[in-house]
Amino acid sequence: GGHRLVPDAEFVTFTPGDRVAHVSNPAFDAATFEVWGALAGGGVLVVADRDVLLSPARMRAFLAEQRITVMFLTVTLFNQLVDFAPDAFRHLRVLLFGGEKQDVRRLERLFGERPPTQVVNGYGPTENTTFSTTHAVTPQDITAGMIPLGHPLPRSTAYALDESGKPVPPGGTGELYVGGDGLAHGYLGAPEMTAAAFVPDPFATEPGQRLYRT
Repeated sequence: GGHRLVPDAEFVTFTPGDRVAHVSNPAFDAATFEVWGALAGGGVLVVADRDVLLSPARMRAFLAEQRITVMFLTVTLFNQLVDFAPDAFRHLRVLLFGGEKQDVRRLERLFGERPPTQVVNGYGPTENTTFSTTHAVTPQDITAGMIPLGHPLPRSTAYALDESGKPVPPGGTGELYVGGDGLAHGYLGAPEMTAAAFVPDPFATEPGQRLYRT
């Protein structure tokens, strides 16, 4: 599953010149993106201390002094930084955010300053590490007032299905099911919970493939 996240990813390309911020708790699946993105791409992984994460001023200084080029932030941390230090991202090449729905007003403020070259919305539950879908944010998205979840990563799937398991039409309401190489085996020691959340993939081309009900 790591290949879909790093070398085969279409939403970001890591290079030997990149300096990737490691701001995620190691227990958080976003850490896999930071660590393997930097190492597999031949770049440098720069670890941020906890006191840096809790201070917008220190985070701004950290990003500038360490010449960070790629970073992922949860929406909560991103919003805090935009509110108190909106110019902090000016040196970044790629900024990714995720974990919850984004406030378009914060993105509008970011784009009004000196935004990174690429701003990406990364969506994905831990059960399908790390991202299931991604979308490169544009000024047009901000004008429309909605940031799409985007498209599945390579060797990944995403379907919006109705209660009978059929795809919903464009604009319809349904539940998002995700799958692919990043999918977990299930919940340790919880077979009933696993069976309820991880279901057979009705669109699979190979036997045994499953989807996660988000």
